Amino acid sequence: MRRALLAAAVAALALPATASADLTPRSKLSTAGLGPVKIGMSRERAERAAGMDLVWMGPALNGCRYLRPQDRDVRASFMVRNRRIVRVDVHRRGIRTVSGFRVRDREQAVRDRFAGRLRITPHEYVQGGWYLEYVPRDREDRNRRVVFETDGERVTYIRAGRLPEARWIEGCA
Repeated sequence: MRRALLAAAVAALALPATASADLTPRSKLSTAGLGPVKIGMSRERAERAAGMDLVWMGPALNGCRYLRPQDRDVRASFMVRNRRIVRVDVHRRGIRTVSGFRVRDREQAVRDRFAGRLRITPHEYVQGGWYLEYVPRDREDRNRRVVFETDGERVTYIRAGRLPEARWIEGCA
């Protein structure tokens, strides 16, 4: 009986450690999504994958709305259209891409790393700034993008997701 209780206690203590797939500030951003939260997931499925609630931000606009993680240390938000996550936005330093980039990194480092794989267009609102759009080569990702917004020197914003939403400059607006 004592061994059974000890085994149950050890198993209970081990449960949080096995939840490593949860969304955390160390989750990585990619064309697929942010860590365990993937593009195409419903809110309910994304909450299960994240291991936390996702909270609505502001009103819906043209059938589009944002969710944010309940844990504010996860500095990202999720664009939702037609009840599915279509894009992830990162506007503060913290979250890294799978290639290691984050907000405030040098624009030139992104250009160097992805030379020949970027679609580069002038920033709509920042004089001298750019949109550096990473274009994947993989067939399964052909309709996905990671967009690094810059001020001409540093990355100021990163968004990733499916087309056309990944290219939308003003979010849901």
